[in-house]
Amino acid sequence: MARRILTSIIVLLIIGAVINVFVAWTCVALAKTRMFDAIALGRMRAEQYAAEDAKAARGEDPDAERYLALLFLARGTRMLIVDESNDARTRRISTQSAGWPWLGLDAEQIRDGPQPLKTCWGVGMGTMILDYPPLSVGSSTGPPAFPRLPIAGPPAPPAATTAAVTAAPTPRQTTDRLLPMRPVWPGFALNTAVYALVAWLMWLLWIMTLRTQRRLRGLCGHCGYPVGISAVCTECGHKVRPRSA
Repeated sequence: MARRILTSIIVLLIIGAVINVFVAWTCVALAKTRMFDAIALGRMRAEQYAAEDAKAARGEDPDAERYLALLFLARGTRMLIVDESNDARTRRISTQSAGWPWLGLDAEQIRDGPQPLKTCWGVGMGTMILDYPPLSVGSSTGPPAFPRLPIAGPPAPPAATTAAVTAAPTPRQTTDRLLPMRPVWPGFALNTAVYALVAWLMWLLWIMTLRTQRRLRGLCGHCGYPVGISAVCTECGHKVRPRSA
């Protein structure tokens, strides 16, 4: 009995993992545009600075050269651009993550100076638009400055400086769309557990519906054998509601 339960749990987890990967890849395939999110980026930067301060207090290397430059979000997907440039090199890492309800898979693209992009744990799927939402602009201050990284695509239009401007232009840039393949913990484990639970509930609902239909037809709910006047099924031995003589 214990071995049967363990086998069922393993099968459900495998099914949950397959559904998890399928959902993450579907999010990547359906997301055509990613929007810049300054609020989420600021929150991530605050967490990074707090972690660096904690490392410095313990006497460890704070790894301060990793600068969170840009963050783009879409339904079930996220792209984080990290700038690791210093005096000796110019390096930027684009991490593309996907999954729902948590991000469970990711892939990376690395550019080091003029060298071509290197893709890690991902497969290219064409291009994707990176979009900045329009922002309110004051007549005297002009449009706010956004950090612009050299991402492949058409150049952004020049910023307007006239007093009649009421909204900043919406520059669009493109980047490679990656199919992520590297599990991200604990998001991958949580998603797998959720989908395994959903698969178990769906299987349980199907079994209950099937047994109810069998009983309504005068059959044994467990094996489907016709019920007679006996209080137990003559085929499998489970208790049944006998027919009248």
